Amino acid sequence: MGKARKALLGKIALLVNILIGAVIAVDFWWNRAAQDSQLSISVLVLCSAYITIEFLRKSFLTPSRWWNTLYYLGLFAVLLPLLFKDVSWEEERLLMSRLGVFFLIIPPLLSLWAAIKDKEE
Repeated sequence: MGKARKALLGKIALLVNILIGAVIAVDFWWNRAAQDSQLSISVLVLCSAYITIEFLRKSFLTPSRWWNTLYYLGLFAVLLPLLFKDVSWEEERLLMSRLGVFFLIIPPLLSLWAAIKDKEE
């Protein structure tokens, strides 16, 4: 695969991950996914797509950076309502999952910033 094609695929994968992370975050903030202690099938499919794209990006497209591992915190935040649905600290769990899903958006945004910075140099 040519260098230009690899760079284009990396950018497309990056933008798709930003979009998927944003959709999951919106679902957690406005559609009460975190409050219901149940995840919809669409959120699970989006998480699976996010993991697959992130794996392919790390393996084939772009070099791994230190912030690429932050998305594990976001995935944990998605699972938090399922893991701790019968606990007495409901509001704290809800806050942790709502804030934690932003860790799905942070790594692709930092990678996009690094790509723009590298291109300027």
